[in-house]
Amino acid sequence: MAMAAMQRSASNHHLDSQGNEFTPMMRYDLLARGQVHDIQVEHHGGAWRLLVDGEVAAGKKHNKTNPLTAAKHRIVFHIRTNLADGLVQCAMTATWSVKSSKWNYAMELNGKPVEPSWEKKTGETGREPIEMFGPPLAKKEENPVVAAPAAVPAPTPAPPPPPEPVQDAVPAQERPAFPMKEASEELTAYMQQPEAVQALPDYMMRPPDSDHGLSSILEASGMEALAYDECQEVQLKDTQPCCGYGARCFS
Repeated sequence: MAMAAMQRSASNHHLDSQGNEFTPMMRYDLLARGQVHDIQVEHHGGAWRLLVDGEVAAGKKHNKTNPLTAAKHRIVFHIRTNLADGLVQCAMTATWSVKSSKWNYAMELNGKPVEPSWEKKTGETGREPIEMFGPPLAKKEENPVVAAPAAVPAPTPAPPPPPEPVQDAVPAQERPAFPMKEASEELTAYMQQPEAVQALPDYMMRPPDSDHGLSSILEASGMEALAYDECQEVQLKDTQPCCGYGARCFS
């Protein structure tokens, strides 16, 4: 797949960026985070020129005239990638072989030796391009969609406290079984019987004055309505006896 990408993108240059004729003899292909780059080498007229992506990156004359003497040249240059990874440092070494009477070449990219992807004598070599930095980085979205945080459910309200029991304004008391009648005549007749006089609670001894008030009934029966504490006081200090706890006889 990488090789197919290189075949669509890398091609030999016959002109440099200034429009000058260029005759390549080697091409080196490489990748920088998936971006295709190429280095092409020309040897002509006793000098080298190197193109990087079609731009002249370096050149050097060797002035070699005697084939029986050894020679060695090193050309250093770089490739701009426009990546945060930085530049690719390149170095080509040309060594003259007296025995074979030719120049031998070695290319290093970031210190790693690489072989040509194309040569003038043999054509495409089929070598995979070297990746200098690693796989392509994921593109950042310009306006990424941020998911809204999940809504926090409202806390369940605590149940209301149970209502407090309503207490009677007047505590319940054991009341004597007094056969109270609505009719004052019946009550008067009953109260005139001494054996039927019972102790009456305090709240029954001082009713509001009215035609049918309890005080009137007791007075007609020959008794005086008293509060409980008054009746007790009468019993302790007075010789006049109480008729029960709630009334005192007049006679």
